Amino acid sequence: CLDAQVFIPNAFTPNSDGKNDVLMVRGKGIVTVQYFRIFNRWGEVVFERNNFPPNNPTYGWDGKIKGKFSPPGVFVYTAGVICANGTPYEYKGNVTIIK
Repeated sequence: CLDAQVFIPNAFTPNSDGKNDVLMVRGKGIVTVQYFRIFNRWGEVVFERNNFPPNNPTYGWDGKIKGKFSPPGVFVYTAGVICANGTPYEYKGNVTIIK
């Protein structure tokens, strides 16, 4: 993904105010997000989406775990993308929920 630019924020505020409410994979030069997974501090998957287009908040995480908003905290993510040239690439990092 040398020509791609992928951005996954390191913090968001899922408080339903219409600003920064959804964590999503953003970028250009990628055609598909193969997977986007969010893990809690115990390594449990709290969110997962597979095979979707980037830059679409419909496929992002709204900060809910089992239907309820998560309290503030730090989570780990992994995202696998397919670049425009067909090359797969994986991104890893952490994200903080701020209230």
